[in-house]
Amino acid sequence: MADDYVRRTAITRLSVDGEQRELLEDTISEWNRGCQIATDLAWERCNVKSDVQPLAYDSVREDTDLGSQHAILATHQAAQAITGCIERRSNGKKVSKPTVKYDTRTMTVFDDDTVSLSTTESRVRCPLDLPDADDGYQRQYLDSDEWSVTESRR
Repeated sequence: MADDYVRRTAITRLSVDGEQRELLEDTISEWNRGCQIATDLAWERCNVKSDVQPLAYDSVREDTDLGSQHAILATHQAAQAITGCIERRSNGKKVSKPTVKYDTRTMTVFDDDTVSLSTTESRVRCPLDLPDADDGYQRQYLDSDEWSVTESRR
């Protein structure tokens, strides 16, 4: 059950070289374009992931450099953004077609304090840029048997 565990977020930075930075920035740009393509196609038509994905997937793949998984996730992000607009509209608020931004919080952390991120060209593995002090607050989560590393959630 959800009540059986507690999630904590440890804010970190990545240590990337110039090539990795460029790959990550290109991926973010393509992600934003893919999300916007999906949003444009689904706006005023549908907002459920299972409807947005078949509607927009092919266009996202054809018009961006995103791989299959990123294209699927872009359609899901668009569906979520449109759903948020529908909810705000139902509460009497004025809304316009959303602009979706890349969620930089999602990454996989490994035991050697590195992360792996998929880009438009390849996977990038980067070290976490953690404080030098062993007692930095991130360490209490990363080095403890009391906590387990999981993927970031919204």
